[in-house]
Amino acid sequence: MEVLNSIFDGMSDAVNALPLNDNLFLLMLILINIILIILVVSLQIRVGYLTKRYDLFMRGHNGAALEDNMVDLYRKIQTIQNREQANKDLMKMLNRGMNDTIQKTGLVKYNAFDGMGGESSFALALLNMENTGFILNAMHSRNSCYLYIKEVHGGKPDVILTNEEKGALDEALDSGYGKRS
Repeated sequence: MEVLNSIFDGMSDAVNALPLNDNLFLLMLILINIILIILVVSLQIRVGYLTKRYDLFMRGHNGAALEDNMVDLYRKIQTIQNREQANKDLMKMLNRGMNDTIQKTGLVKYNAFDGMGGESSFALALLNMENTGFILNAMHSRNSCYLYIKEVHGGKPDVILTNEEKGALDEALDSGYGKRS
């Protein structure tokens, strides 16, 4: 108790040592109280605003519980993930099927018989992604049309090719998504 009395006596001595009159001191205390009241009111308004937001967050607009909202969001996420996986599986299946489709082409037009005029004959190479397919050679004359087909496996023909057929095969190998391998 003596310690507290000595502290208060020391503070009294410090306040008495200040060159303030009683009216000025009272005015300063009133000013400090007004500032503190303004701060308290401001904080009270902010707390009320945060309380409303918290209440809205916990109950939602229509009174639904936060837990119900979170469960609903979780179900939506699961649905999206399932659809994404189904789309990935479909894309894999489509990609596997695409490898077997014709994706590379090469065409060389030529004049099969000298003196016939025009380049009405052609060699057409059609290949898939693994460079497997066929070469179709159509040779036109005045009286007839001869059609030949030659198989290609892995970019290599099964039989000997004409220069035009080789040109069409080279063009096909250099075309498409997967270039010559």
